[in-house]
Amino acid sequence: MAVAKTQTDPAPTEEQEAEHVEVVTPVVVEMGKLSRKQLKAFKNGEGPLMDDVLDVLEEVAVGMGQEAENRTFVPVVMVFEKQPKKKKRTIVLPF
Repeated sequence: MAVAKTQTDPAPTEEQEAEHVEVVTPVVVEMGKLSRKQLKAFKNGEGPLMDDVLDVLEEVAVGMGQEAENRTFVPVVMVFEKQPKKKKRTIVLPF
């Protein structure tokens, strides 16, 4: 829950300012449908998918210019797998 500051709030201390964290908008890249072989290579840090992730990191760094010099970029990759649909159970009556 966000708290609105009023004029009666004390000024932030140096410790509170040091704890301030800058939030950056994440970059989302859609990779499309992948084969098991591609995923396995990617998990091992190899293959064309890893090259794509490194290319995106480089593009972000170039886009940031001077700000990127003192930053470390950490890619966060999420892999989604489509779950098979559950079969509906039907009741078989004996008559």
